[in-house]
Amino acid sequence: MVTDTVGFINKLPHDLVEAFRATLEEVLRADLLIEVVDASDPDFVGQQEAVQVVLNELGAGEKPRIVAFNKIDLLAPGLRAASMPAGDRAVFVSATSGEGMEPLLERVATLLRDQMVPVDAVVPWSRGELVARAKVAGDVAERFTDDGVRLSGHLPDAIAAEVQRAGPDERRGIATRRRARH
Repeated sequence: MVTDTVGFINKLPHDLVEAFRATLEEVLRADLLIEVVDASDPDFVGQQEAVQVVLNELGAGEKPRIVAFNKIDLLAPGLRAASMPAGDRAVFVSATSGEGMEPLLERVATLLRDQMVPVDAVVPWSRGELVARAKVAGDVAERFTDDGVRLSGHLPDAIAAEVQRAGPDERRGIATRRRARH
C-alpha cells in the first residue's frame, strides 16, 4: 500500500500538526518511507531537518527511507552532483519529465525485498486465501503439490510466519492418503 502524507513544512504550527496527525501517523505502519525533497529549494537541508523532527516526534525517525530529490529538471547542469548528498538511499528524479523514476522504483523494490525473509513451504489447499495474500505481499513462485501449494520466494515476516504455521500436518496427510487408498 502506498500512502501520501501531508507535506512537512519547517515550523509548522502545532495546531496544524495536530489536525494532520492521523495522516502523519500512517508512517508508523510503513515498511519504507520515500522522502520527497524539493531539490530546487535553496533550503532543502532545512526541509529535511523539519521532516526528521516530525518523524522523530511520531516515533518513525529510524524507519528505512529513500530520499527522492525531485525537480532536478529545474537545476543547472552539474549542480545536482555538486550540491546534493549522494549515497545508496538518495535518488534524483523529476516528476515532470520522468527522469530518475526507474532507478527510484528499483531502489524501492530492492529495499522492500531486503526486508523480507526467504520462505519455502507448502500451504494446504484449504488456505487458498493465504496463498493469494502471499502472492500480493511478496515475491513468491507457486507450485502445486498433492498436499497444497508450495510457495518459494520472499515474504514479509508476518506472512512468512503464517505460511510456515499453515503447513500440512504430516500425520493428517498420511492418514488422508491411507484412507484414499482403502
